[in-house]
Amino acid sequence: MVEEVVSSFKRTVNPGLPYTLAEARAQLKNEEETYDDALVTTLIKASNRMAEQRTGCAFMQSTWECVLSEWSHDCNDVFKLYPGPLVKVSSIQYYPSGGGAITTLATSKYRVHTNPVPGYIEYIDDLPDVDDRQDAVKITFVAGYGADGDNEATQQTALAAAVPDVIDWMKVQLATLYSYREALVAGKSVANISTFMDMMIYPYIII
Repeated sequence: MVEEVVSSFKRTVNPGLPYTLAEARAQLKNEEETYDDALVTTLIKASNRMAEQRTGCAFMQSTWECVLSEWSHDCNDVFKLYPGPLVKVSSIQYYPSGGGAITTLATSKYRVHTNPVPGYIEYIDDLPDVDDRQDAVKITFVAGYGADGDNEATQQTALAAAVPDVIDWMKVQLATLYSYREALVAGKSVANISTFMDMMIYPYIII
């Protein structure tokens, strides 16, 4: 068997926009412009990724996949799922020992806890042996703010209510990215307020 558990987390379904194009335009002080909507939309997404990277959170709901070489849990039979907050676990699948098709683990063998951040799986029964392979276990889950199944507009409302300072942080990053689009800007002297700005998202860091 594999002696050390190998794990990876990846996003399989991308999130929507954390705030609207109109809000972005207001931040940029050019509400009437539309010629570069595609660019602004891209920068909205970039500001969201920046906030996720800094905090370890998922803000807009998206689907993630955790792949493990073996069952992984602590002494309390708990396995934490990053990023948080956890909305739901869609499925836990595994390849049985000795080969065979991928199999779905019965929901009677685990509980899902979504209130803590990050959320976690609590295993409550003996787990089946898995095959000796890097992708022996696959956990599919949804992370982000709002209730399961909320559309983009509803998620944006939930996000604005739950973490308004994070949205403000994203908008500042948006404005910076929009103003300075080159990798190098010659002849410019600017003040870096990133340390001050990062205090806005500090309470949400989970990693």
